[in-house]
Amino acid sequence: MKYIINLPRILLFIFGTIIGSFTGVLYSREGKESILFPSSHCDQCKKTLNWFELIPLVSFLFLKGHCRYCKSKIPKIYFIIEFINGLFYFLIGFRKYFIFINLTFSLFLILSLLDLKYMEVSVRLLLLFFSIRLLYMIWSGYFSFLFLIFVYFILFQNYIKEENIIGQGDLYILLSLSLDNLQNFLIYLLVTGLVSGAFAIYYLLKKQRKIAFIPILFVSFIITSIFNTQLLTYYFNY
Repeated sequence: MKYIINLPRILLFIFGTIIGSFTGVLYSREGKESILFPSSHCDQCKKTLNWFELIPLVSFLFLKGHCRYCKSKIPKIYFIIEFINGLFYFLIGFRKYFIFINLTFSLFLILSLLDLKYMEVSVRLLLLFFSIRLLYMIWSGYFSFLFLIFVYFILFQNYIKEENIIGQGDLYILLSLSLDNLQNFLIYLLVTGLVSGAFAIYYLLKKQRKIAFIPILFVSFIITSIFNTQLLTYYFNY
C-alpha cells in the first residue's frame, strides 16, 4: 500500500494526536474522575498543567517524560496512545467515512487498554462506541441483517442470565461493528478468526487462562480498516 506524505495527511496526523490526548484522559480517569474536572494535572503531585505541557507528543519529549514540578515519570502509555492515534489517522487518510472510522479506532483503543488492564469494559464508553457506529450507519445508509442477529443473541443471553457464552462487552462491540456494509463486516469476521488463532497460541504459551477479547477485535479492526480495499478485492472481487 502506497501512502503519500503531504500537508493534508500531516494535518490528519496532528489532529489524531489531539484526539489521542483526549482519549488518554478517558483511559486514565475512567471510573476515577470526571473527564472534564479537574483540569489536566500530574497524577503524582496533582499540580495543574500549563497549556505548553499538554501539546501532544511534543510536551512529553520536551519534558523528557517527567513532570516539570515533582520530576516523577509520566506514564509512556499517554505518548503511545497519542502516537498510535495520529499514525492511524494518517494511514486512513481522507477515504470515505474516515471520520467515523477514526473515531471508532480512538474509542476502540481505550476499550482495549481498559480490557487488558482490568478485564472489564466501561458501560458509558460502550454506549459512546455504539452511538458513533449508529451515526455511521445512518450517515452511510448501510444496514446488515447481522445486526438483528446480534440483538437477538444479546436479548437471549440476558434472558438466560448466562455470561459465559461470550463476554457482554465483546458482544456489544460486535453488535456495534455489525452496523456496516455486510461485505465489510464479513471481512472483519474472517480477519477476527485469524487474529483470534494467533492470540490463542500466545495465551497458551503464556499459560494464561483469562483472555482479553476486545484487543483481538481491535487488532482485527485495524487490519480490516487499513487493508479494506485489498481484502474486498481478494474475497469479493469488489
